[in-house]
Amino acid sequence: SHSPTVVELPRRPQLRFGVQVFWAGPGEPYDEKRSVPATAQMGTWSQKVELSLPPISGPIAKLRVDIADRPGLLHLHRIRIFSAGGELLWEWDGNPSSLPARHDLVCIAQLLGVTWLSTTNDPYLELPLSPAVLERLSGARVVLELGWPSSADDAMAAGALLEREKRWAEERTAAAARIAKLEEQVDDSVDERRALEARVADFNQQMTAMAREQTAAAEALAERISALESGLITSWVLRVLRFGRSILRRIRRMILPRRVELSATPMADLSAAHEGWRSTGGDPHFELKPVRGGMPNSWVTVQFELQPAITLTAPPRLYVDRGSGYNEAGCLELPYPKDGVIRTVAKLPAYVRGLRFDPLDRPGSFRLRALEMKEISKIEAALRVFVPLVREVMSEPGRVRLALGKAWDTLRKGGIRALKERIRDRTRASLQSYAEWARQFDTLSEPDRQAIRARIQSMQKGPLLSVVMPV
Repeated sequence: SHSPTVVELPRRPQLRFGVQVFWAGPGEPYDEKRSVPATAQMGTWSQKVELSLPPISGPIAKLRVDIADRPGLLHLHRIRIFSAGGELLWEWDGNPSSLPARHDLVCIAQLLGVTWLSTTNDPYLELPLSPAVLERLSGARVVLELGWPSSADDAMAAGALLEREKRWAEERTAAAARIAKLEEQVDDSVDERRALEARVADFNQQMTAMAREQTAAAEALAERISALESGLITSWVLRVLRFGRSILRRIRRMILPRRVELSATPMADLSAAHEGWRSTGGDPHFELKPVRGGMPNSWVTVQFELQPAITLTAPPRLYVDRGSGYNEAGCLELPYPKDGVIRTVAKLPAYVRGLRFDPLDRPGSFRLRALEMKEISKIEAALRVFVPLVREVMSEPGRVRLALGKAWDTLRKGGIRALKERIRDRTRASLQSYAEWARQFDTLSEPDRQAIRARIQSMQKGPLLSVVMPV
C-alpha cells in the first residue's frame, strides 16, 4: 500500500499598499511633516483603515487623502471623519462628482463601490470640507473603507516580486558596500585636500605678511626720504621757535613769576580736629589742587605752613603724578618745618597731572595753613640752591680747597652729570641743618623732663653715680 504524500504549498505572500493623510495651513503646501501614513492589504474586497490626526495648534485650511501609492485598480466604498470625542464631522456621499479635486485618479465603475484607476504612484483626493469641519480636525480620525481586489495572476506576480526583491536586496547590499568603500576613499581624499588647503593658506599668509612688511618698509623709507628732503628747513624753523618759546618762558618766570595757591583735600587716614587735623593711620595724605589756574611745573619754590604737635621721625613728602599715578619714583622729600614753615626749592616735571602731600607718617595732630608754590627760572633756582651752599663753604676757608678738590675729582671721573648729581645730593643734605636736626631729635622739652622725673621717682633704688679720679 502506498501512503499519501503531503506536499506543503508555499504561502502566498501578503502584499500591501500605502495610504496617507496630509493637512496644511493657510498658504502652506502639503508636507510629509504634516501627514499620517498607514498601509492596507492587497487582495481584499473591503477593509477599514483608520488614520488618527495628532493635536494641531494652528489653523487647518485643507485636507488631502492619498488612497494608494502605485498604479492599479482599487475600490473606494466610504470616507468618514470623526472628531476627537467620536462625533461624526463629515461623510462622503459616494458620488465621484463630489470629489472634483483629485490627482491621477480616473473613475471607471460605480456598481459595487466606486472603482478608481490609479495612473501613477501619487494618486490623491482633496476633501471638500467646510470651515466648521476644518476647525475641529485637531485629534480627529479619518476612516477609509476601501479594497484592492486580487486577480488570478496575483500569486505569480507576488512570487516574481519576491524573487526580484531578493535580488534587489542583494544588489543594494553590494551597492552599499561599494558606496562605503568609495566614501572612505573620498574621506581620505578630503583629508588630503584639507591638509593641502591648510598648507596653501599658511603659505598665502606668509606671503601676505612678507608683502605687508615690504610695503611698510618701502613706505617708511619713502617717508624718511621725504622728511630728509623737506624737513631740513622745517627742523631749523622748529628749533628756532622752540628756542624762542624757551627764552620767553624763562623771561616770564624771571620778570613775572606765577604764584600758585593750593587747596588741600583730605584723602586717607585723616580726620578734622580742633584747629587742625588728626592723622589716624600710617599714611595720611592730602590731594593738592590750584585755587586758580593750572598746575605748577618746572622749578618752583615751596612754602607750606605745617605745625605738627608731635616730633617728626620722617620728613614730609610731596608726590608728583606725571600721568601714571602716585608712586615712589615721583616722591620728593621735603625738609622738616622750621618755625612751622617748610621752605625749599623743587624741580617738577614739565607736565604735572596731580600733587599729593604727606605731612606725617604715623598718627598724631597737626595744623596745616597756607600752601603756596612759586614758579621760578633756572637761574633763580640755581642761585637759591648754590648761594647758601657757597656761603656755608666760604664761612670756613679750609673747606674751599677741599670742596674744589672733590668737585674736580667728581667731574674727572663722571663728567658734568655726576657733578650735578653730587651738588644736588649735597644741596638736599644742607636743606636740613644740624641745628634743626638737633632741635627735632636732641632737645628735651618740658614734657620730656617731667616724664624723666616721674620715672626717677618711681624707682625703688635711686641711680648711683660713681666718679673715678686718678690719685
